[in-house]
Amino acid sequence: MSTSEGAYLSGYVGYVIAVPLIRLLSSLLMAAAVVKDCKVRKYKNRWIAVVAVYVSPVLASLAYFVYSRFISKRTVHKTGNEKTIKSARRLCFLSAFSYLISLLLVVSAVLTIGISGLTSVFKGEILFPCYDRNGNEYRDSFDVPLYDENGNRYVKKNSDDHWFDYYYVDQNAKEYSGENSYITEDGYFFYDAENRLSYSDEDDYYYMKDGNDNQRYYHLDFNLYWDKNGDIWVDQGRGDYKLFE
Repeated sequence: MSTSEGAYLSGYVGYVIAVPLIRLLSSLLMAAAVVKDCKVRKYKNRWIAVVAVYVSPVLASLAYFVYSRFISKRTVHKTGNEKTIKSARRLCFLSAFSYLISLLLVVSAVLTIGISGLTSVFKGEILFPCYDRNGNEYRDSFDVPLYDENGNRYVKKNSDDHWFDYYYVDQNAKEYSGENSYITEDGYFFYDAENRLSYSDEDDYYYMKDGNDNQRYYHLDFNLYWDKNGDIWVDQGRGDYKLFE
């Protein structure tokens, strides 16, 4: 995944996961505050206000505030309820604060992903397109196939034993260890079954030990990806650079 895609992903997670959870927390806190306020005002049907606040915390809270303070003008029984009143105010403040946090997350997500990106989230469209050597687009990086010089196709799979381990499977369901899987400078998959490659610290590439092949090889890992032009890129967290230039 590239650095830019990582920024998109952080905005996506913040919008899709964090915002709904914080909104839920805000609703629950406000509902609890209303319960306590109804108690000190001796409202009998307090559950109606609680449900309304939970469903629509902002509008229902404003409606409850106007009704309790200006319409019904129900007396607040402070004697013996000092702790309840303080608790209700504290819950109301926490609810408003958490709701403000959710609004800030929405703004952050809009700035990170953009309006079009958020629209794509709701439509289920591709947010981070992935590409293969031929420039074909895919939804998931694990769907991106590799090809060898003979036209055989290989797909990346996660190991059942360890989530960070992976292997490759060809069209005949034959498995290839990720530890011995490489990509050539022409963008072809190469499996080093006989341990023929040697790493060069100076060049940061692998070469054939026998010296008969001057082609450079690069070990396949999660930092490697293709762009829509079929060029190979590497993301090391400090910025992306094109491989084999």
